[in-house]
Amino acid sequence: MSTCTRNAEFVGTCVELPLRHLDAYDDSSRSISHETFRRHLGAELVLELEQHMGYGKWLRLKDDHAVTYSRGKWRGRKAVCMMHSSIHHIWTTD
Repeated sequence: MSTCTRNAEFVGTCVELPLRHLDAYDDSSRSISHETFRRHLGAELVLELEQHMGYGKWLRLKDDHAVTYSRGKWRGRKAVCMMHSSIHHIWTTD
């Protein structure tokens, strides 16, 4: 999976990032739709992410009700997050 596209850069997942930064992100974040998430990352990266995560013909990322999205600040930078199976996946977007 690519780590960077357009102006989005993959930061990491919550299992590898410092808790204090995750808490600060969560405190600054608000929920967004799949469409807004896709607009921030770009359609190409979201498609690549879907394929990497095993989504396919029968279930698409946008249709998975167990996945949520948010927008907030990561260490002072604009960021978006996909929460999948209670794991934060964070990208900066500025």
